[in-house]
Amino acid sequence: HSHNFSTKYTNCQQEEDSLDHATKTAGPSPLMDKENAWKRSYRALEELYHHGTLESIGVSNFGPEDLHQLFEMATVGPHVYQGSLHTLLTQEEMVEMLVKHGVHYQCYDAASAVMAMGGTTSEEDEEEGGGAKTPRAYAKLERIGAKHGTNDGSSDNHDHVYGYSPVQVVLGWLVHHKGVGVVPGTTNAAHLAENSPRSLGGMPK
Repeated sequence: HSHNFSTKYTNCQQEEDSLDHATKTAGPSPLMDKENAWKRSYRALEELYHHGTLESIGVSNFGPEDLHQLFEMATVGPHVYQGSLHTLLTQEEMVEMLVKHGVHYQCYDAASAVMAMGGTTSEEDEEEGGGAKTPRAYAKLERIGAKHGTNDGSSDNHDHVYGYSPVQVVLGWLVHHKGVGVVPGTTNAAHLAENSPRSLGGMPK
């Protein structure tokens, strides 16, 4: 599960077991050849792309070695790489490889990562001992948000009179300064509005 959703991640084995017979027998099980299964899947995506069925191809959570293999074999794309905030900030060489090949980075957990910094966790996390990981960093983000979000009357944008939230600070930085796409998942309507393209687009750069 994530910090924003109580729904747990998909259990791949349970999902595979629930497939109908026709789907299961459409081809060899990927479990029989884990090393090359993703390559066959990518070839199928390329075929769909060349036929005009797909507009783009994306991959998620590939490591450096997998990406090297992918770029060696791919005839097109990938166009999007979906990864974590931690990967973006710590895997510099891999991110440079993505930039070199024109792959757009999409961060899927920035909001939940920032919330965890401040100790905002789900009930399940609290039961497992979750809490603030880096409260000083979170406090710094709060100060930055308060400073840049204050409306002194010189701007027509009155959405953030009381400052930007720490999540908005990080999302805005990713979008404006790193050129990263963000997926700020939430079940809270107010948070959805705060992290909308309109809101992030109006932030100072």
